[in-house]
Amino acid sequence: MALTLFQASAKAGTLVEARLNDAALRIETGDDGGPSRVTLDGKVQTPIAGPSPPYDDATAEGFELREFGPGPIVAGHVSRYMILFQGERICGEILVSPWMAPYLQPAVDAIASLQRTNPGLELRHDPACGVVPFASIATKGWPLLAGSKETQVFTTINLAFGFRPSAN
Repeated sequence: MALTLFQASAKAGTLVEARLNDAALRIETGDDGGPSRVTLDGKVQTPIAGPSPPYDDATAEGFELREFGPGPIVAGHVSRYMILFQGERICGEILVSPWMAPYLQPAVDAIASLQRTNPGLELRHDPACGVVPFASIATKGWPLLAGSKETQVFTTINLAFGFRPSAN
């Protein structure tokens, strides 16, 4: 019986509610793990098909996340404190949940897609660092909170696993 319940919830999707710059973002994923519904400030969006570009610690833009230890609980989830570097320049601070990375890859892909079609959604942590692709702050896990002393560029408000997307 327990195995049956686990299998049913494992096939359910996820819900991400966040703020991307000043925009309200909601991503619902379905049983297949792909984004089934993406809304930005209440308007349904159509993400470009395909995954985000691959990123690792040596991205084409030269961004690297370095871990500096444990972080606080954000949106009910334990985090790790990371600093985003471009060379030796500090470009932002990120609170990351590493274990969420494989489960929220469809959300990373959806946000990367939105950034390619909506210039106002570019992440700008520090003017000297230029535009920061969302996927580059998600190389070590799901970014729960990202920004700098001056500004928050991404804030996770709610994450729900085992979510059943709406039919409409």
